[in-house]
Amino acid sequence: MQPYSSIIAPITQIFDVTLNVTGSWEINRSYPQWFGAIAATSQSAAVDCAAAINKAILMKSTGEVFMPRGVYRVDSTIRVRAGIVLRGDPGRFS
Repeated sequence: MQPYSSIIAPITQIFDVTLNVTGSWEINRSYPQWFGAIAATSQSAAVDCAAAINKAILMKSTGEVFMPRGVYRVDSTIRVRAGIVLRGDPGRFS
């Protein structure tokens, strides 16, 4: 049986998007923010979050990848594998 690595971290950037994600991780959910995803605000322009979202998905073999409420720019394909749930806070556009 392969050992698991564990992460307990806030929903902020803790990795560079270039990190090579391998192995098995013991985490309830992963967050694209760990890899630098940033929701656009009235003070900041949207940046491409596709790579960060894909890295968060790679970190989970099955389970939830969670995105807090916000508007995220995606310029390329998001690869959601079988067994992954891409979930976010409920919200609406004004």
